[in-house]
Amino acid sequence: MKKNILSIVAAMLITSLGFGQLLEIRYGGEVFESPESTVDGTVGAAAVFQGYYVVNITAEPIVFTWQRVAEFTQACMDDQICTDESCYPSSAAVPVYDSPESLTLAAGDSTYFKVGASSSDSPCCAIHKYYLKTGLGVVQDSITVKFRIGPTECFLSTDEPEEVVELSVYPNPANAILTIEVSAVYSGSALKIYNVLGEEIVSRTINTGKNSINIESLPNGVYFYALLKDGELMETKKLIVKH
Repeated sequence: MKKNILSIVAAMLITSLGFGQLLEIRYGGEVFESPESTVDGTVGAAAVFQGYYVVNITAEPIVFTWQRVAEFTQACMDDQICTDESCYPSSAAVPVYDSPESLTLAAGDSTYFKVGASSSDSPCCAIHKYYLKTGLGVVQDSITVKFRIGPTECFLSTDEPEEVVELSVYPNPANAILTIEVSAVYSGSALKIYNVLGEEIVSRTINTGKNSINIESLPNGVYFYALLKDGELMETKKLIVKH
């Protein structure tokens, strides 16, 4: 059964209404709720990581999964997620990446949860959010990491990174029509829209100037769009549909 952001919100509401928190995120021995951090690295060097501990705070074993959502990323970025069990390289071309397997934590036990990124040949930026889930996709908490690899001014404001392409996608939130306006250098590129499960639901070729896409048939919720040219990811960001 397909799930959208409404199911995630509902799960979060159920948790807050009495099922209680099952997992905690800790760093340096302290508990952090929805932590955010910025990580700096060097072009061509090994991946830089931000590490936390995920702790089972119940008296029973807990099975959990994670999901990486690329709220903003550039094609030059490579990222990976590591736990005590293994490391999982994900793809910058996939806006939403789900853990390939679940992890089990014994009562009171913990696992190291670290996320990293690298760029082999050019300065690069990304904002990635990692959701920790239990049960039927119940979101327990999230981690937000801004990656800045090399000498580049990615995050000139507190909310959005500096725009590095001649591209405009609006309105966002979108209602009936989504407009994509690009310069000539992006003519012939492909715009793809994915749901929160990472399933491609819209694909259109984009030409110079304004391009209009009818999204009236998309249910309200959170989506992610990706702009690709010649197979290379140019940009991906979150898109909210609200009729």
